[in-house]
Amino acid sequence: MGKGHRKGWKKDQNKKFGNSATPVTSRLPDISPSQPETSADRRPIQRILDFVEHPLFLVVVSILGGLVGVIVFTPVLLVCGFGILLALHRSNALRGLRPVQQWSISAATAIVTTVLLSWVGISIRAQARNYVDQIAQKIVEKIKSGATDSGRRAENVAPEPEKPCTPKDPKEFYIPPKGPLVRFDGGVFPPSQFMCVGLSDEARAACLCPRPLVFTVDPMPAPKDDNYENLLTISEKCEPMYRVRVFLRDIFSNTNILETYPFDKGKTGAATLHEDADRYSFELDTSAPESRYKVAIKSSRGLRVICVNQIN
Repeated sequence: MGKGHRKGWKKDQNKKFGNSATPVTSRLPDISPSQPETSADRRPIQRILDFVEHPLFLVVVSILGGLVGVIVFTPVLLVCGFGILLALHRSNALRGLRPVQQWSISAATAIVTTVLLSWVGISIRAQARNYVDQIAQKIVEKIKSGATDSGRRAENVAPEPEKPCTPKDPKEFYIPPKGPLVRFDGGVFPPSQFMCVGLSDEARAACLCPRPLVFTVDPMPAPKDDNYENLLTISEKCEPMYRVRVFLRDIFSNTNILETYPFDKGKTGAATLHEDADRYSFELDTSAPESRYKVAIKSSRGLRVICVNQIN
C-alpha cells in the first residue's frame, strides 16, 4: 500500500471517529452516598416541636383538653384546636406551597376548628345541664311522693294506746331489812347539758325521759337564803320507784327530801345526788320502793321542770 493511500485512510478515519486526542467528559450522575442528618444537627426548637407533634402526646392532650373544656371551662377546647394545627404541620400536607398559602390555610383551619369546637362544647354542656336538671327534678318528685305516701300511711295507722297499769303497793312485795340501814349505794351520771342536744322541747323531753313520771310543782314560802323554794311531788306511775332523775330548765342551789311514801325515815335510806358541774339535774335514790316523793328545791329563778325519769 502506498503512502498516499495510507494518509487518505487516516483522514477518513479521523473524520469518521473524530480526533482521539480530544478528551471525553463523563456525564454520569454522582452516586456517592450522602450523609444523613443526625440528631445532633437539629436545633432545640425542632426537638421540642418533634415531641409536641408526636401522635401519643397529641392524643393525651386532646382528650384531657376535651374533657375539661366540655365539663369545666369551654375555652379549654382551644387545646384541641392547637393539636389539629400541629397534626396539619406534622402531615407535611402544606409542603411545597408558598409561605403566604401555608399561613392562609393554617389560619382558616384554626378559625374553623375554633368555631366548631366552641359550638360542640356549648351544645354538650347545655344538654348535660338539661339532663342534670331533669334528674334533680325526678329525685325531688320521688322524695315528695315518698313523703306523701309516708304521711298517708302514718295517718292511716292509729297510734298505739298506752297500756293501762295499776300502781303497785310497795308493801305487798318489799321486805324491810331486819337490822338498821348500814350503807347506801349511788353512782355517777352524765351531765344533762350534753344530753339530747339540738332537739325541740318536746323531742328533748322524750329523749331525756323515756320512762316519764307524773309530777307537780307547788310554791312554798320564800326562804331566807334564796329567792324561791318550790315543792316537787313525784308520783308512781306503774311500778314503785327506787331511783329517779329530775331535769330542770333552771339552776338549783339546794334540795331537801321532805317525804318518801310509804317507807319513811328509819325504814329506807334516801338521798339526792348531783354533780358539781351539773346544776340542771339531780337524782333521787332510795333503798326501799316508794310510791311518792316530795322534795323542796331552792333556786334563784322560778322552778321550771323539763321532766322526771324513772331509772329503776
